Amino acid sequence: MKTSIFTTKRSIALILSCVLLLSLLLPQASVSAAENDQDSSFELLSTDENQSVFTIMEEGQTYKYILSTLNINTKDETIKVDKYLISGNSEPELVESSSVRTQSEGIMMLAAAKCVGTQKVSVSASKISASFNSCNTKKIVNIINDSSGATGAIAGITAAIKNMGSFGTYAGAVAGLLWVQGYIIKKVSDNGKYGIRFITTLPPTVIVPLRNK
Repeated sequence: MKTSIFTTKRSIALILSCVLLLSLLLPQASVSAAENDQDSSFELLSTDENQSVFTIMEEGQTYKYILSTLNINTKDETIKVDKYLISGNSEPELVESSSVRTQSEGIMMLAAAKCVGTQKVSVSASKISASFNSCNTKKIVNIINDSSGATGAIAGITAAIKNMGSFGTYAGAVAGLLWVQGYIIKKVSDNGKYGIRFITTLPPTVIVPLRNK
């Protein structure tokens, strides 16, 4: 009996040590997906130069987002996002709509010395690799915090990241995923104190942000 108790105690100690070690080495891994208050899943339906269409599951309801770029390559270029509730066999119901001018959400023009982490975006035939420095991560965090709804946040993030690197036709989809992971982005970046980085396969369906410092 004493041997059994000793073995159990030693096993518990080993498990606790492993948990502590992981929390120290990988602080971003300690952010539980269960804590994500948006509780969302993402599916990209289509994307091209002018429009991205995707669905997001939110609190048991499926919503279709149609993100359109208007007045392309002009000073009045605008990101418009419409959100539709999908329910049964009925027609999709428009529940929210927002528009943001691309130039209004540009890259944060701060001295490089004040920005933590690297800034780079790379798109290949199979994946997107992106690193946002702390200045641009803070920009995304601010948009998420300041927007009153999902469409405003996604439109704002799309406009912002278009100025952070070339995402090709996937800017809208990446913006939707960044909004879905907004809670985790804020935790990993410490509300924009640090940058974030991620790699996602194409077409993108998930982003797991890591700290970029």
